[in-house]
Amino acid sequence: MKEINLAYMRFVNSEDGKIILEDLASVCFQERTTYHDIPHKMGVNEGLRLAYMHIQKRAKPPQQQEEKPKEGEK
Repeated sequence: MKEINLAYMRFVNSEDGKIILEDLASVCFQERTTYHDIPHKMGVNEGLRLAYMHIQKRAKPPQQQEEKPKEGEK
C-alpha cells in the first residue's frame, strides 16, 4: 500500500479526522446536490465534492478502492 494511502487512513480513523471529515462533508456537497443556477458556481460545487470524494477513496483499504479501467479496457 502506498504511504500516502496509509496517511489518509490514519487521518480519517483518528478522532480529529472524523470531526474534520464530518465538517468537510457538510460543506463539500456530500449529502446534497451540487446544482446551482449559475453554471460556474455549480462547477465550484462539483470541485468541492470531488475533493471530498478523493479523500474518502484514498482512505479506503486497497481492496475497497475502485480501480479505473485502463485506456482501451471496459
